[in-house]
Amino acid sequence: MSTAVQQASGLQPGALPQGRTLDDLTQLFKALGDPSRVRIMFRLFTAEACVSEIAQAVQLSGSAVSHHLHILRMNGLVQRHRRGKRILYQMDDAHVRAILAQGCDHIREKQNGRQTESCRR
Repeated sequence: MSTAVQQASGLQPGALPQGRTLDDLTQLFKALGDPSRVRIMFRLFTAEACVSEIAQAVQLSGSAVSHHLHILRMNGLVQRHRRGKRILYQMDDAHVRAILAQGCDHIREKQNGRQTESCRR
């Protein structure tokens, strides 16, 4: 990990997360460990939406989306607010967008590496 990333994240070289920090970090990755929740997160990446809009976009029932949104909210990944009669959901903050964007960058980098390797054979 680069020094800039360590400084920005507050991580010290060789330091392991402990106690509550470790538990919260583990829960964060568990919450993102479900494909349906990741699809929901990407639906919310650029714009807020209500349950029915999310359900239509990710092709899940409204109750399934509500269940996943509850888990995402409890883990600080999404927040909700009321606008009139509608409850709208959005990503919690820029950190959440960064986690998803970095994950995508990592996957693309690995996929490109595999494509390059297969071309060399």
